[in-house]
Amino acid sequence: MKKTFLLIVAVLFSVVATAAKYSQTTHIQTGGKSREVFIYVPDCYTENRPLVISVHGMNQDIAYQKGMAQWEKVADTANFAVVYPQSDGTQWDINGMTDINFMLDIIKKMSQDYKIDESRVYITGFSMGGMLTYHIINNVADKFAAFGPISGYNLWGANYDCSRPVPICHVHGTSDSVVNYNGIEAIIKGFAQKDNCDPTPEVTQANNICKKTHYKNGDCETEVILYSVQGRDHEPTNNGF
Repeated sequence: MKKTFLLIVAVLFSVVATAAKYSQTTHIQTGGKSREVFIYVPDCYTENRPLVISVHGMNQDIAYQKGMAQWEKVADTANFAVVYPQSDGTQWDINGMTDINFMLDIIKKMSQDYKIDESRVYITGFSMGGMLTYHIINNVADKFAAFGPISGYNLWGANYDCSRPVPICHVHGTSDSVVNYNGIEAIIKGFAQKDNCDPTPEVTQANNICKKTHYKNGDCETEVILYSVQGRDHEPTNNGF
């Protein structure tokens, strides 16, 4: 009986230990500093696969973003790597190049260590992480395949000076009390015009609380999408959406 028990424990430990090739907090050198990141690489991972970078909001951290976004569950079945970066302090640099360079160093590190497909790097962020996502769009759009800002945009005005047509999927609560929903439709329309999408979007009801505004047929087959979550305040949208 004791041998059987020990064998079961060994098997269970083996399953847990091989659930991911890599799943832990580590550090990446960038701008003369050692910056914290959480890296998740699923056990099914093979080379030349995508990378998703998921960015937390102001006064938040990796643990919060990781708990809300739960990208690992998707990565396990879709075979891609995930990185959750930590801000230097409580905020992201959404004016200069410090955190843009941090994201580029993440891509470089993941390419070196896991041979990611650098043509399929995606960035998504909540709140100030969404603002950083737009800051990246306006400065290094060519380094990312597509962008998924959530409840965040440049509060001082839209900027469409991106270097190429950019695919965007933006999610925003219509009752957001921190980053107001008013104006986001115009921002999304502006990027759709920049991408030369069809001028009239396809508007559908994605589910009973979410409206989908979909601009199609942009340059390089680009699409721009806005999900408007009815009655949702300033919060990540995996809860109930």
